[in-house]
Amino acid sequence: MLFTLSSGQQQVSTFRVDSLSGGENPEVYLKSLPGEHLESVETNSNPIFFYYKNTKKKVKKVFAISYEGNLYIQALSILNNKNKKDKSMTTESPYCFSRVTIYGENYLYMELKIANTWKQGLGYGIGGAVGTSIATNSYEIKGVVWDYSFKEFNIFRSCKDFNVFISEKLPQKILYCRNKNVNLQHMRTSIELIK
Repeated sequence: MLFTLSSGQQQVSTFRVDSLSGGENPEVYLKSLPGEHLESVETNSNPIFFYYKNTKKKVKKVFAISYEGNLYIQALSILNNKNKKDKSMTTESPYCFSRVTIYGENYLYMELKIANTWKQGLGYGIGGAVGTSIATNSYEIKGVVWDYSFKEFNIFRSCKDFNVFISEKLPQKILYCRNKNVNLQHMRTSIELIK
């Protein structure tokens, strides 16, 4: 099966995806983690998964799913097609999905819980309760864009990283970085202007 991202009327990216079991257009349903209430799919504060209705098995190894008029991109697709500078980034589950919240001719924007593998490794290396706490609490919601021109995902790891991205496109949106975190609302409004 081919999955195509397009910008306006121009096709810009095509990905080959293995056919899904259960036919070309299997029926799926949206679900969060067991015991977690899925209040909103605007952001991924809880991981989002899709399951086949007929087998109740988790949907795996697809680039994206279009569901009820929204596009959901699988975390594995983001990790496999990310910018080289984002190579140390990982996610809680490669089979969770992130909903695209901003659609444009230049970018698709979504948010996903992501962690730095080096920080996790440091936590696990320390060991004990403190180390485990560092490793498991290293996941933070980060902004991610699909860049049509470079055909890759760009994960905004920090305020400085976001500023490098936005400086060429919208210099007035450069942030004063007091810490590493980026205000997600500021990021969304900035991407909305350059989408």
